[in-house]
Amino acid sequence: MKNFLSDNRAIITYIIKRLLIGVLVVLFASLITFSLIHLAPGDPITEMLGVNYTPELYAQWRAYYGLDLPIPVQYVNFISRAITLDFGTSLTTGELISKMILTRLPATLTLGIAAVILTVVVAIPLGVLTALKANSFFDNFSRITSLGVLSLPNFWWALLLVYVFSIGLKLLPVQGMGMPPDIAHLILPTIALASAQIAVTSRLVRAVMLEELTKDYIRTARAKGLSERTVMFKHALRNALPTIITDIGHRAVMTIVGGAVIIEVVFSWPGMGRLMITSFLDLDYPLIQITILIMAVVAVLSNIIWDVAAAMLDPRIRKGMM
Repeated sequence: MKNFLSDNRAIITYIIKRLLIGVLVVLFASLITFSLIHLAPGDPITEMLGVNYTPELYAQWRAYYGLDLPIPVQYVNFISRAITLDFGTSLTTGELISKMILTRLPATLTLGIAAVILTVVVAIPLGVLTALKANSFFDNFSRITSLGVLSLPNFWWALLLVYVFSIGLKLLPVQGMGMPPDIAHLILPTIALASAQIAVTSRLVRAVMLEELTKDYIRTARAKGLSERTVMFKHALRNALPTIITDIGHRAVMTIVGGAVIIEVVFSWPGMGRLMITSFLDLDYPLIQITILIMAVVAVLSNIIWDVAAAMLDPRIRKGMM
């Protein structure tokens, strides 16, 4: 244990620093979200009561949810409850928010992980192949296609996929995730969510591979008579993997946290993104605050995990931490 700590002291120190910074980032994100919610027009209690509104009921429900307290006190109460995992109840449904999140989180994780797997399976081989055939017709066609994919938002691709494969060809379902969940419902949202990531990642892999191929150790490997296949996959790709993995990891976080929101709405996917949009439309303050807080925590922790993973894979990064 003592040897482990001495050998990995730089990484442990780095993790602790990143965690401390992460806590500040999460608090800042929660503070901004909390402030914007209370500055936004509309009143959640009025929305909740609807036609049953009376001044007496309005005052009672504001006091029940603590909305009659000063804004700074409300924020401190929210953070203190969130730390103890007491997320409260939804204003619109009266359900425990923790139960709502546990119900929706697996669907978002399923969609996000499927998109990341598709990105890795398609983007890395495509990037290596375009680097191997740099400036060829295939490379130029791949570049133009990637720019075309990135020039349009992912919800447009989602609608196009629905129009072609669901409405036109009637091959795949339009919405939902099936009961029980099935692959057919997962295909279209996964492709829509992964399309931009595949375009960006494949071009990154190409750029990193081309940079690696200019280095001295590649020339030495070729001088030894090694095949181009061995040079590409056993040497260049192996040394490029830390950069590629780190980038995919960070993009995976953005895919799950950000991109899935719109895709879940388009495909009526019962995940966290759709829950967050619904909470905004309903002015459900507690639910908005918790969903944003959870997404911020996931983003911070995931970024730390991927940075540490890259350091474990690449001694040069570990050296930079010392």
